[in-house]
Amino acid sequence: MDLPARIAAKRLSPARPTTKAKLPRQAPNPLPIDGRFIFSSFEIEVHHWGSEDPWGPHTRMPKIRHTINVSDVITDKLGNVITMPPLIGRPCFGRIETFLRHAKPAEEKKIVRDNREVEVRTRCMRCTVRGPCKALVTERINSSPEIGDALRTWHQQSILRHAKRVYTAETGRLWTNLLVSIVRKGRFFSSNDAVVAENTSRANELLKEKWRHDKRRQRNSNLTRGLQDHFTLACVVEERDRRLELLLAFCGGASAPRDMKRWDSTTCTFVSDTWLAITSLKAERRKSGSTNVARWLIASGRSNGRKERALITRVGQDMKKLQRVECLRVWGAFDPLGETYDAELNRMLGELQFGNIPPSN
Repeated sequence: MDLPARIAAKRLSPARPTTKAKLPRQAPNPLPIDGRFIFSSFEIEVHHWGSEDPWGPHTRMPKIRHTINVSDVITDKLGNVITMPPLIGRPCFGRIETFLRHAKPAEEKKIVRDNREVEVRTRCMRCTVRGPCKALVTERINSSPEIGDALRTWHQQSILRHAKRVYTAETGRLWTNLLVSIVRKGRFFSSNDAVVAENTSRANELLKEKWRHDKRRQRNSNLTRGLQDHFTLACVVEERDRRLELLLAFCGGASAPRDMKRWDSTTCTFVSDTWLAITSLKAERRKSGSTNVARWLIASGRSNGRKERALITRVGQDMKKLQRVECLRVWGAFDPLGETYDAELNRMLGELQFGNIPPSN
């Protein structure tokens, strides 16, 4: 076959299937899996764990480091766990609705992959504590005649349906009735709940501490590079007001030098404003000479009606007065990441919901 014929045949040949673009992987949730499922009511909780994928995509179940046998879980024969080994990372343990929907053999759980059905093992079938979980679920079903009747009715109807349709249409309404019966039965007690709550609370506190540390480190980096945000400026203004009060109290006291006792409120205000301008300019990595300070005061509306030339002269005098105030140690050092910023971080953390810590970026 000559070259033109090969080119024509290549154009007529079917195109090769392109590979599917991979979806961007979500960032891992730093909170333990036990603390990620917080619901406002028991009804919402039951319907969630009875859904198709209650764990969510990209969720990795932690490994169980120790073995738990059926005999290790001691109950009151009514579905309530009196004692059992600590179990972290299995919020679905002993849940009736989750076990009934996901603890299926491989031939009952199929997915479509590359245009063909593939048998897969569910999370429940791969779980290492499936044995004691099954025993606990069976006991809890037998403890309530209403749950048992709803389960038998749904199971009899699901036998007549295909595996993919047992949660839709008429059979789906029977599954909903089963969930409603579980809600009416109420929550079962387990001694492991206190262990899970303590572990989740400790992990949440560590997460908050890390978030606070990252915020302070980021703020320190921004200040080093001359970047300020609204909160930093607000802290500087608040510190300026506090220093003005200290200066007025010092000038009105008996320990002040004779010439500083003659400083009125206008003079103290100008000195405090000069400190505010110098601090802001230094934080922005700008020169803090009298000209720049005067222009900053005019731009911020703190010039008291003076023009730039007259204000430059006044700022030169106030900078000398400021040096004297600092020599007398009327004011202390100013830390933009001090107690005021810590209080703001605590306020922000107090407004956050449990388990919804924002990323520290």
